[in-house]
Amino acid sequence: MKSKLIKSAGLTLIELLVAITIFSTVILIVTDITLDVIRAESISSSYQVALDSGRFILQRIAKAIRVSIIKTPTSVTNSIELAHPTRGTVEYFLSGDNRIIEHIEGDSTIGSALDSSAITVEAFSFDIKGADDGTDNRQPQVTLSLKIKPSQPKNKENLESILLQTTLSQRSLDNVGDHNASP
Repeated sequence: MKSKLIKSAGLTLIELLVAITIFSTVILIVTDITLDVIRAESISSSYQVALDSGRFILQRIAKAIRVSIIKTPTSVTNSIELAHPTRGTVEYFLSGDNRIIEHIEGDSTIGSALDSSAITVEAFSFDIKGADDGTDNRQPQVTLSLKIKPSQPKNKENLESILLQTTLSQRSLDNVGDHNASP
């Protein structure tokens, strides 16, 4: 009876190799899934930072447009000039090194960049309508478009661009001349 107990108490070499192989395979699968989750979180974080930066830029420019008078003529352009009630003439444009610049007239500096190094600005434009001193009977309206891309994360994934766009009008009404007169 002792010989039966001794023979069944241990594992054979083949059983041990099969167990190690199964355990190693499970560990590799779990490690691969964990690395994929970390990579996806890094990409998601890059997009979130880019969206936050883009929203900040849009809100900053939108606030200035709402309270200012648009000096740039009606057109599609990559810059806009505003007559701000407290800051004077303010201009927003895309610089040669693809930075969005806010330039305040009379400020000794060239201008301050609104975007951060966390994003790459691919396109920046204004579609201005009605900023013609009231001759077209339209309230001045600006469609601001911003195409950005998150800066490359550590894993060098090829990331897609994000297009942000908003349309707004200035609060100051176009009231040059009498446009309500009947013909």
